[in-house]
Amino acid sequence: MLGAPQPDWPANVVVTGQMFHDAAHGTALSPEIERFLDAGLAPILFTLGSSAVLTPGRFWEESLAAVRALGQRAIFLVGPENPGMLRASYPPEVLVVERAPHSLLMPRCAVVVQQCGVGTLMQALRAGVPTLAVPFANDQPDNAYRAAKLGVARIVAAPRYRRQRVAVELDRLLTDPAYRAASARVAAEVRAERGVAGACDAIEGTFAEALGLRG
Repeated sequence: MLGAPQPDWPANVVVTGQMFHDAAHGTALSPEIERFLDAGLAPILFTLGSSAVLTPGRFWEESLAAVRALGQRAIFLVGPENPGMLRASYPPEVLVVERAPHSLLMPRCAVVVQQCGVGTLMQALRAGVPTLAVPFANDQPDNAYRAAKLGVARIVAAPRYRRQRVAVELDRLLTDPAYRAASARVAAEVRAERGVAGACDAIEGTFAEALGLRG
C-alpha cells in the first residue's frame, strides 16, 4: 500500500501486506475509554508509538493547547514513560491514558496525530482515519511522505510542532472531506490485504520449491 515493488529489489521478494498485531496494548478498550467515547463526538487521538514517545519534546503540551484552541475532544496515549501525565489533571474534553489497542480505538476517532512508524500508520490507514503526521526519525519521514501522497495525511515536522500550526492542520483534516474520502478508499484496500496469510503462502511455497514438491 505504501509503495510499489522497485526494479532493484531481488527477484524473490514478495510483498504480502501488513501483519497487524496490537494485543500488547490489550484486547479490549478499557471502561474509562468506552465512557469517554460514548460521551461526545469522535475525539482526536494523539500517540507517539514506541520510539518517539521516549523523546517527545513539547509534543504533549503543544497538542493540549491546540485541542483547547479548536474546542475538540482528544485522547492522549502517553505510554508508561510519562507517569506524571497520567496523574495530572486535564479538562473534561481530554482523556490521558497509558495505552489502548489501536485496532479498536482508531476507527472511533476523527483524526490520528502520530509519529508515522509503520505499525501505527498502517493501523490508522486500516481504520480509515486521516492522519496528522509528526515524523521524528528512522522510517517515519518517508512513511509520512507516502501517506501524504495517498491523500490521507498532512505533515508537521517534529521541530515545527507548535500549537498554532497544529490547530490549523487539524482543522483542515477535520473539515476538508477529501481527506476522509481518501482515507475510506485506502482503508478498503488495506483491509483487503492478506498480510499474514500471504506471508504463510510465500514461505510454504519457498519450502515446497526447495524440496521439489512443486511440479
